This record gives sequence, C-alpha cells and structure tokens, in this order.
Amino acid sequence: MRYALVSLIVLMTASARVCAQTSQAFAEGVADRATWEGWFQDTGGDFHAGAAFWLTHRADPNAECRTTVPVVTDQWIAGCEEARQRLARFSARMTVDPIYRQGWNSFSDKSNDGLVPPASVPISPVLPRKHQPRIPVPGP
Repeated sequence: MRYALVSLIVLMTASARVCAQTSQAFAEGVADRATWEGWFQDTGGDFHAGAAFWLTHRADPNAECRTTVPVVTDQWIAGCEEARQRLARFSARMTVDPIYRQGWNSFSDKSNDGLVPPASVPISPVLPRKHQPRIPVPGP
C-alpha cells in the first residue's frame, strides 16, 4: 500500500511537471506570435511587401530575398531579409515543439486574423517560377 501511494505521488508530480512545461511552451508560442504580429503590423511600404513575401514563401526551399528583378527595391529586400531572420527562430522551434506550434497557431488578432497579410499588400513583384506561365518555345 505504501509503495502504491509513493508511486502515485511520483506520477502526479511528474504529470504536474509535464503540464507546466506544456503550458509554458504554449504560452511562449502565443507570446512569440504576438511579438511577430506587432513587428509585422508596424512595417510599411516596400519593406512590408518584402516581409509579406517571406512570410508567405518561407516554407519554399527555393525562396530567396535576393533577386535580379529590377522592380525589387532595397527596402523590399531589407524587409524580406528581416522577416527571414525573425521567423527563422520561431520556425525552428515550431518544427520540434508541437505544443509551441499550437500556441503560435492559436494567436488571434481581430485587426488581422493571422499570418495572412491584407489583400491590399503586394506580396511579390514577380510570380514564383512554378507559377509563371509557360511560353512555348518554337522548335527547329
């Protein structure tokens, strides 16, 4: 009986510790998302457009902030690079910590319901290569 009671106390203590760690990871995900949203909302112009581009293309392994397209301004590139750096830390943790990711994804802001930039924000001055229309090349 005494062994069972000690085992139950150990199990309850371990369970409480896991709940506390889970709650902390979730809260950190929410807090980091709020930090991201605050920064993103405070950007504007070409800088914001560059940040929005990276936000929507960060999972694409071929996405780049540096491009040779002449319509991309230095501010657009700066916004894209800044967003890349800021999101890298969050994305890395979301990859390995599902509870943190749940916290990040649970964030709700009534002025902008998540990571989707407003429709009025130009995302990219060019279409990604996979979305560019195919132009037939005349054969010999």
